[in-house]
Amino acid sequence: MTSGHGQQGEPQGQPPQWQQPGPPSGPPAPPPYPQPGAYGQRPYGYGPMPSPGYGQPPPEPKERPLTVRAGLGAFVVSIVLNLAGSVFAFANWDRYVAEMLAQQPSVQDPALAEAGIDPQTFVEGLAAFAVVVSLVFAGLYALFVWFAWRGHNWARVVLFVIGGLGIAGGLVNLAGVGSSPFPSLTALSLFSFAAVLAGVVLLSRAPSNEWFASEKWRRSLTR
Repeated sequence: MTSGHGQQGEPQGQPPQWQQPGPPSGPPAPPPYPQPGAYGQRPYGYGPMPSPGYGQPPPEPKERPLTVRAGLGAFVVSIVLNLAGSVFAFANWDRYVAEMLAQQPSVQDPALAEAGIDPQTFVEGLAAFAVVVSLVFAGLYALFVWFAWRGHNWARVVLFVIGGLGIAGGLVNLAGVGSSPFPSLTALSLFSFAAVLAGVVLLSRAPSNEWFASEKWRRSLTR
C-alpha cells in the first residue's frame, strides 16, 4: 500500500537515492586570481625586488689611515714649496731674468736680432710663462689632492703620475743638470722632490690601498 507522501521506506521530501546528484564531472575550476593589493602583491606577478641595502643608511666612512694623511700632507708640502719658489722669482725678477739670460747663450744669436726679437724681452716672456704655468699647475695639483682626500682613487692615480714626473725632475737636478743659479730655489726644489717621493711611497702602501678600496665600495652603495 502506498502513501501519498512517497514510496515506503524513503524519507519524505527527498528524491530517491538513485536520483541523488553526484560529484561534478570534469577538472576542478582554477582558484581565483588574487585581487590587486591582496597580500601586498601585484595581480599578475611579483612586486619589484628591493635593492641591496634598501631602507638602510649608507655605512659610515672609515677613518683615514696615517699613510693617507701623511702622504697627502707631503703633496701639500710640495705645493707650498713650489709656490714659495714662484714668489721668490717674482721678488727677484730682474736678477732672475738676468740669470736665465746668462744660462741661455742661444738667445744671443744674431739671427734673433735680425728678426727683430730682443733677447731681453724674449727671456722675460719665457720666465713669465714659466711662472704662470707653475701657478696654474699648483692649483690643479691642490685640486687633485682634495679629491684624493675625499677618497677618489682616480685622483690618487693622477698624483702618482704627477709625482713620478716630479721625481724624475728631482733626479735631474740632483745630477746637476738644469739646476737653478739661486741656492734658495735649488734648496726648495730638493725639499719638494723629497716631499713628492714620500707622498708617492705612503699612498702606495697597503693601508692606503685598503682605504681607497673601501671608499670606492661605500660610494657605490649610495648611487
